This record gives sequence, structure tokens and C-alpha cells, in this order.
Amino acid sequence: MHVGFIGLGQMGRPIAENILAAGYRLSVYNRTVAKTRSLVDSGAELAMTPLGAAQADLLFTMVTDDAALDQLFFEDGLIDAMPKTTMHVTMSTIGAACGARLRDSHAALDRPFVAAPVLGRPDRAAEAMLFVLAAGDRRHVDICAPVFESISQRWFFLGPDPQSAIVAKIANNFLLGCVIESMAQAYTICDTHGLPRREFLEAITETIFDAPIYRIYGRMMAEHQYLPPACPPAIGIKDMRLALDAAATSGHDLPLARLVKDHLENAVADGFGDHDWSILGADEMKWKTPS
Repeated sequence: MHVGFIGLGQMGRPIAENILAAGYRLSVYNRTVAKTRSLVDSGAELAMTPLGAAQADLLFTMVTDDAALDQLFFEDGLIDAMPKTTMHVTMSTIGAACGARLRDSHAALDRPFVAAPVLGRPDRAAEAMLFVLAAGDRRHVDICAPVFESISQRWFFLGPDPQSAIVAKIANNFLLGCVIESMAQAYTICDTHGLPRREFLEAITETIFDAPIYRIYGRMMAEHQYLPPACPPAIGIKDMRLALDAAATSGHDLPLARLVKDHLENAVADGFGDHDWSILGADEMKWKTPS
């Protein structure tokens, strides 16, 4: 099977590396050509244009945001130019409106389309230990399944509508932001009363909060390890905006998303834009200063 891959950022590159390591013929495209070199040196084919990468059985896209996908498929015309038999698999974290636009545009042209965003940080991507949230026509998803298995520890089928996977990823990232925010505030209680963060973390993660997300981010904040960033505040702000926009389509608000977004924006204003979004647990954050 020939796989095309567009977008070799923090997540895209290790995913593409694992696809190549699994033995697939791989064509890669990235706006910054230098990011393709290690893959090409390992045997991938260099696509000079997005359309070149689309000359494949499956075209995976892992780009930054809605604007990048809009530019790629609609402004630059890839939706019309790519081969009719190429199946587009979007792994990007995108908004509900963008997802619906992609789904409907592919359907109108009778082009196969699957949404398959992933759960996990870059280190887990490198280890092929992600989780894949897949949705779309089951026949199409099953064609993608062997590739999903090469990059993940498990994949989930969320139904025939690609939008289901896109919305699930938005909801997941909203929960991540809330966990980080709540851990930061819990540590504030501990700090105020002299309880060491590590002792508190051990107590809760070996009892009722025994989950990877509490262990990973709880440890980072307990040890004040905010560099290098796997997810900088700007990405977290984007995630909260996507959650707010998704809820707003039905007239709902998400007060917690607004709170997390505000605190992440404060982190950027305080000079922590190049840190991980777990910087919310730092002592220096202005929101922690008593009024």
C-alpha cells in the first residue's frame, strides 16, 4: 500500500516514521523541506507538492489547524486535483465546522474520507503507542486499520460519520485542559499548607486518580518540568477555542474552557509561551497571586 503524508511536525514526523518502519511505501510533503530529510534518508519518497503526496492509496494529513487544511484543500484546490481513488485520512485536531466542511466536500465529489485524530504526546507517537479515534465508512476505516495498528497501541471505531472522531478529539482535549487546570489548583492548596506535591501525587494516583493523565501532568507539575513543551500554551488555547466553538453551535457555553483559555493566555502574557501548557502549575503564574 502506498501512503502519502502531509505535515511533519512534532506529531506528524514520528507517526510517518512508524508508517515507514512498518514497510509501507511512503511519500512525504512538508512546507519546510528540511523536515523531510530524515524520512527521505530512511527510504521515504520526497513529494515536491501536496498533490505529489496525494498520488497514493491513502493520504494522511497532520497539519496545524483549520486554516492550514482550508488552504491545502480549498484555496489551493487539492480537493479537486487529487486522484479520485485516493482516500484522505485527516489526523489533525480541527474544529467541528472545518470537519463538517471536509466531510461534505469529499462526499459531494464521491471521495473517500476518514477522520482519525490521535491521543498521545510526541514521545508516545515515537513509540507507536498512540490511540487512534477513527470514524467514517466502515469499509474505508478497515482499509486504514493496518496503518493505524502500525502507529498505535489501539484504535477505536466511533461510527460512520467522520465528524464523530473530530468531535471526540475536541472533547478529549477539553478534558485534558481541565485536568491540568484542576491539578494546578489542587497543588495550590498543597503549596499553601506545606504538603509536598510529590507526596500528594503519589497518594491520589495510587488510589482514586490512577490514570496516565494525572500521573504524567501531575509529575511534570510536581517536578516543575515545563520544558521542552509537548503542547505549548498556544495549542491549548486553540483546543479551548475549538471546544467553545463546538458547544456554541447549539447555544451552549463551557465556563471551564473559558477559564483554562484565560489562564493559558495569561501564561503567554507572562512570558511562558515556549513552555508546556502544564506551566499552569508553576508558582510564577499571576493567577495564583492572592488579590
